[in-house]
Amino acid sequence: MNTANSEDSPLAASHSSQESSLHEPTVETRLRLAGLMKDVGLALIQSEHLQDMAQRCTEAFVHYFDAAFARIWVLNQATEILELQASSGLYTHLDGPHSRIPVGMFKIGKIAAERKPHLTNAVIGDPRVSDQAWARQEGMVAFAGYPLLVDDQVVGVMAMFARHHLSASVLEAMASTANAVAVGIDRKRWELERLHLLETAEKARADAEREKQRATDILERISDAFFALDRNWIFTYLNKKSEPLLQRRREELLGHNIWEEFPDAVGLSFYTHYHLALEQQININFEEFYPPLNTWFEVHAHPAPDGLSVYFHNINDRKAMEQERERLFQIEQETRSQAQIALAIRNRFLTSISHDLKTPLTTMKVNVQLAQRQLARVPITDPNPLSKRLGAIEGATKKMTGMIEDLLDLARNQTDPAIDHVFQSLDLLPLVHQVVGEFQDTSKRHQILIIDKVDTLPINGNPARMDRVLSNLLSNAIKYSPQGGQIIVESDRQADGETCWGIISIQDQGIGIPHAEIPSIFQPFQRASNVIDSIQGTGIGLASVVQVLEQHGGSISIQSEEGKGSTFTIRLPLLLETAI
Repeated sequence: MNTANSEDSPLAASHSSQESSLHEPTVETRLRLAGLMKDVGLALIQSEHLQDMAQRCTEAFVHYFDAAFARIWVLNQATEILELQASSGLYTHLDGPHSRIPVGMFKIGKIAAERKPHLTNAVIGDPRVSDQAWARQEGMVAFAGYPLLVDDQVVGVMAMFARHHLSASVLEAMASTANAVAVGIDRKRWELERLHLLETAEKARADAEREKQRATDILERISDAFFALDRNWIFTYLNKKSEPLLQRRREELLGHNIWEEFPDAVGLSFYTHYHLALEQQININFEEFYPPLNTWFEVHAHPAPDGLSVYFHNINDRKAMEQERERLFQIEQETRSQAQIALAIRNRFLTSISHDLKTPLTTMKVNVQLAQRQLARVPITDPNPLSKRLGAIEGATKKMTGMIEDLLDLARNQTDPAIDHVFQSLDLLPLVHQVVGEFQDTSKRHQILIIDKVDTLPINGNPARMDRVLSNLLSNAIKYSPQGGQIIVESDRQADGETCWGIISIQDQGIGIPHAEIPSIFQPFQRASNVIDSIQGTGIGLASVVQVLEQHGGSISIQSEEGKGSTFTIRLPLLLETAI
């Protein structure tokens, strides 16, 4: 570090030509230094605020030393950060990269850490002036930085840059000024701390007064009734709201024993809980009925070393509501039980009628098949019309049988959702192709496109029920696309953590579902409003699909836009060995 007293320092060879020696400053220099000391002294005496005092000092440095700019940082002892408080000359802003400097960092922080000044008349080439390009551009020649010390404790740093050499007399004056500024900063900080302590004490006193008044006001304004007892069970305070609940004026109770004034409370929870709270110094909350006043009370007892504070209020209305709620709950339970009985009766009826319907349908199906075989053996010139009619009857029979199966499934699952089904290892992909093939043969206006993104979709499932799921969804896609068009059946896999899912989506270009009705479309007997009058249906197919998928650990979702079509997506867990 370069110092003013080193003979090898650039400062020793750069004195002003108007000075005859280090110790003989010119008259002009003496006048400037005197003016500096005067202005700094006035700043230290007259300034009310630390920042104003520091600013006046930096302005004096710039004015009397013809400095490029001067700055003062004050140490924040809590954070060990030097905070910029004043800046005059070329730079006057207090923000920027040098506004907060940790002790020990950069040239300013090192001055504070080392408690030694850094002085140079050769800024260009000085290793502590890191931005040499800036120094050359601005024509900086000299730098002087002083730690501001009080009792060897750093309170800040004072520094300035100049575009000319700084003489020894100037540096000596800056050193003296640094001592004065350090004392001024320390004094201001003590004044601020003292003022803060006074303000804190005054605030604490005012807060205590307000808290005392607030406590009194609260006790009178709270919605609860309140009374206080000493350790001898004597009333020491009652608020106004306690009077109507106790049906006594508080003046009659103050100074009297609670058990003597309310003897019927001795055999109730009031007596046992109050004693327990006071003896064990614990808060106790309870409810109790006091017959002489015909009142239910909710009570909160809070102990203190010198007695007991009791908050209480009338809960007759709440108790009446609880009794009414209990009565309604019993009615609800009875209604629920009756509903379950009605559901069981309905399901038995559905099961019975479904079996009754299946019997003639089975007969019809058998006879149609016999007629078809006989027709195949009889030579007929043009058998197509008759064959088509028999095929239509067979298709309608199959469709009716499927609807009855859906109805039976719905009834069985609502009665016992955990009903057991035979599950086995099953590859869904061949089943998808089989079902699509069956429907493609019967629907010529629809082109069913299969997109397989995987080779297999092995699950643990029931083949017949999964066939019904796929048939239901594909049947809906065809039925609700009356104008025909393309139906896309896509199969894929999807990994989710440690589980791998099989994904099957069926997309149509049909009439779609109104947006507001999508959340309820899977409910039993629920149909979209835009098809009720135009397309026949029962509303049980999708409900049956949901039940089957849930039994398989899967789910179904829908995306639909009215007039543009729907996409139903099945999600089923694949067997573990197929995880990807």
